[in-house]
Amino acid sequence: MTEKPGMSTKLIADAGIFAALSIVLILIAWYVPILGFFVTFVCAVPLMIVVMRHHWWAGVLTGIIVFSGAMVLVGPMNGIVSALTVVGYGLTYGLCFKNQVSPAKTLFLGTVITGFLAGATLVIMAILGNVPLSAFITDLEKTMEQVFATYESMGVLDRLLPAGMTVAEYKDSIMALFSLLLPAVLIIGAMITAAANYLFAGMILKKLRFSLRTLPPFREWHIPWWMVWGVIIALGAQFLSGRLENEILSTLAQNLFYIYFPITAISGLALLAFMFHQFRISRNVQIFLWIVFVVFLTFTLPFTLFLGLFDMIIDYRKIFAGMKNKNDMKDK
Repeated sequence: MTEKPGMSTKLIADAGIFAALSIVLILIAWYVPILGFFVTFVCAVPLMIVVMRHHWWAGVLTGIIVFSGAMVLVGPMNGIVSALTVVGYGLTYGLCFKNQVSPAKTLFLGTVITGFLAGATLVIMAILGNVPLSAFITDLEKTMEQVFATYESMGVLDRLLPAGMTVAEYKDSIMALFSLLLPAVLIIGAMITAAANYLFAGMILKKLRFSLRTLPPFREWHIPWWMVWGVIIALGAQFLSGRLENEILSTLAQNLFYIYFPITAISGLALLAFMFHQFRISRNVQIFLWIVFVVFLTFTLPFTLFLGLFDMIIDYRKIFAGMKNKNDMKDK
């Protein structure tokens, strides 16, 4: 009996072995406290290995086995959610690593997949678990109430109150703001989750001697120029919301601004680190400057946000590189 083209014994063996490993990791993630939380970030690594060793459809075969085993061992709903996560990250990051896609594009795709997985999880829990979306919002409100109660018992809440505002009014304003910015919170959470999966997978795969495109030093991080379109859309929505008095456009603008807050902050901090390195500032002076930055955060943070935003458009590193090349040519 001859094997089908591409369906080798090694591929089938790898699919079975690494699917079993993913299932074991899923079990740990569900049933082992604390350790299980960290294991959730590596459950998809075995499937990534299969994709990198073989092809994407080998990852699909592995995913089918993971679906079957997970549904039996942790229940249909939990099994489907866990297997979807494994297949989503496994195929996405596996293909990106295999094709040497840049870290920035890989993380962007990972964030998109995380958002899709979050939406799929809500739908699955609503259908199989009879848990409507309103139940998640109610749980979030209960969590916020517990936080307020803790702050109140510690005597911290009174200090946070703005002048002329009661505790009840302050709670209502925070809850309203949280509900308004819930999409931004979810997207930022997706970005953090995608980054955590990327970093953990990268560390493990490097240990296994896989060739990966590594993240550059922090000072070399540069957000692609096309990301500025999100800010432009936010500004346009903010402008139109004022003219048309449209709450939907206002909500869209505010959520986009909050999503770009950490992006532009990281961009600005990376540029500052680059400048410190470019001007050969000593380590001790750098530490002092970072301490000053934190102490005067009220003033330095807005500056950093604008610096990061303009760096996305202008790319100051190219300017410094051009200046360096001119100086080198003059020296010759």
